[in-house]
Amino acid sequence: MVNMQKCLMYRQNTTRRKRQMKFKQFYQQAHDLIQLLKIQFPHINVQMITLAFCRSTPNFILLFGYSRILDLLLTSQFQDAIQVVTIMLVSAYLLSFIGNWIDSYLQGYEFITDEVITSQVNYMSFTMRYDIFEDNESMAKVRAVGNHINASGGTGSFLRNIILLYTNLFSVLYALCFVGYLFYQAMQYSLYLVLLLLLAVGCICLGIIILKRTSAYHEDLNAKNIHNNSVSSYLITTMVNVEYKKQIMINRMSHLFVKYFKNIIKTFHVYLDFSKRKGRYEAVYNFALSIFGACTYIYIAYLSLHGYLSIGSVLLYAGAMQQLIQYISGWIISYSDAVFQLDYLNHFTDFLHDESIRTIGSLPIEKRNDNAYEFCFENVSFHYPNSKQLVLSNVNLTFKIGKKLALVGQNGAGKTTIIKLLCRLYQPTEGRILLNGIDIQKFDFNDYTKIFSPVFQDFSMFNISAKENLECGHHNEEKDINAVIADVGLEKRFSSSQNGMDCVLEDLNSEGVKLSGGEAQKLAIARALYKDAPFVILDEPTAALDPFSEAEIYENFDELVGGKTAIYISHRMSSCKFCDRIVVFKDGKLVEDGNHDSLMHKQGEYYTLYQAQAEYYQQ
Repeated sequence: MVNMQKCLMYRQNTTRRKRQMKFKQFYQQAHDLIQLLKIQFPHINVQMITLAFCRSTPNFILLFGYSRILDLLLTSQFQDAIQVVTIMLVSAYLLSFIGNWIDSYLQGYEFITDEVITSQVNYMSFTMRYDIFEDNESMAKVRAVGNHINASGGTGSFLRNIILLYTNLFSVLYALCFVGYLFYQAMQYSLYLVLLLLLAVGCICLGIIILKRTSAYHEDLNAKNIHNNSVSSYLITTMVNVEYKKQIMINRMSHLFVKYFKNIIKTFHVYLDFSKRKGRYEAVYNFALSIFGACTYIYIAYLSLHGYLSIGSVLLYAGAMQQLIQYISGWIISYSDAVFQLDYLNHFTDFLHDESIRTIGSLPIEKRNDNAYEFCFENVSFHYPNSKQLVLSNVNLTFKIGKKLALVGQNGAGKTTIIKLLCRLYQPTEGRILLNGIDIQKFDFNDYTKIFSPVFQDFSMFNISAKENLECGHHNEEKDINAVIADVGLEKRFSSSQNGMDCVLEDLNSEGVKLSGGEAQKLAIARALYKDAPFVILDEPTAALDPFSEAEIYENFDELVGGKTAIYISHRMSSCKFCDRIVVFKDGKLVEDGNHDSLMHKQGEYYTLYQAQAEYYQQ
């Protein structure tokens, strides 16, 4: 239930941003996101602007055309009216055709852009620093990225709102041109124009106020919804997981998970309250628009009665005034929705540009034919994130290539932490680690990891082929896979399989092969041997075995690695007797250093542990 507690601790403060986005900030962030999408779709911005132009222009072509046709028909200019009809229809339908053609492309982009974003998030997850994954707060933010993308409706929905912004902007500009010309024609009635303009401004301001209130409330709802989605996702995943299912059935825990589902359902009533509140706001706003529309028609009719406007112009300007308010309101709504979506999508762009989650360093590892590498720990201390307790304290340790080094000590002594620091899964809290005199943090991470072949205690096999598990995506021309498999005693296991080393492990398909614990352990060792790196690390992958079996595996492994540098980690003293050098840790400190005989003669920590374990196993 630890994961459940972590999931339920995932609160709104990790899923939302308490801030008002200014237009300049919105423009810059929207531009950054679109530029990111342009890598995959170079012409997406031009296509969106063109689509907006093609959608907005026909409305005003038709509005102007109808007013012009009406005037021509009233004056019996039938030939001219036919010409206007022809030009109007051809222009409108041509623009509509182009718009629909572009829209068909953008509809395809909607799905693809979400996949592109998801792929980039996944790629970033693979390349981010290891310590991020062991920090609950950091991982909550990483998980929030996917939840925020879903909450925003995805990039496809955001692009739709950007298109609406462009469309409404073009429409407002067209309407302003017509309304501006109307004002110019009726300057002597400027007082009425000013009153009408003030009424229009009042409607727009009312719309902005209502929009801000509903947006703030909507943001609260979505923050809660993201949390609910996170919990729901965890619950569903748990319920269909075979390992969890066993625990749930045996311990009769179904009612506990049902309780969590019911608690989530109870929170959904707030959406009904939101809908009612939003409905009241919209009713007030629509009433204000109706008043403005009525005043607009009265004013234009008044101008027409006094001979300032033709019948067709009445149609034109009344429509233009009404559409001006309509499209300004539409622009405000589109802008608000886009800001709301962008606020969530920014978690993705921030995540993408967050250099702190990446491994640093750019120096290449020196390619030495003699493999003369020397590591030096200088006054290294370390504590894990969100903890002040030192796991390692002032460790000084130097070792060279070609030796067999054992790190021993009781559980929790700091042995595995040494390896994590050496492999740059973590950075020292204090001190530094040097490779041939250079701080290892300065090396390119991918280049640096090439010199290590680790087998961790919690090694993993992936649901891909056995060959891919062995190669890890890097084919080694100098190593024969079959020979490596034979070295670890797995040749019969895979030769009996229908697809040999190409068989898929676990249950990815119906032909999947499930390895036993011992077989998986041998394949993990084969993986390390196949990589053929200068440093080989065995970090207690045999901890579940009895001491005699572990000692046998360690000694066999020592024969397989040959002259390479091998680092063995164990809390069992007897497993590492064959090593050239044994380093003893206690409570995060290096307390003894020597070979088996010298340490036994010294009768210190190593001697005490060795004797205690020997007596225990004899009993």
